[in-house]
Amino acid sequence: MYDDDRLKEIREQFLESMRPDELAELRQTGELEQHLQNKADSCRKHAASLIKSGHAFKEQAWNWAIRVVLLESDYD
Repeated sequence: MYDDDRLKEIREQFLESMRPDELAELRQTGELEQHLQNKADSCRKHAASLIKSGHAFKEQAWNWAIRVVLLESDYD
């Protein structure tokens, strides 16, 4: 439903608005791309797990996974 580029963009925007110091550090150390890829992978796995378990339909699972993994929020 979401490709890697979109998931990474969502995470980077979150860091930019909510954690600018962390974003600056990741850029400075050259770890930003790996961080974004790891979060995209984790988000995809979380969404798949929710769908497989039957706890959410596809669109809802993706929304929840993005909120929890990329935006570090709750399901509410």
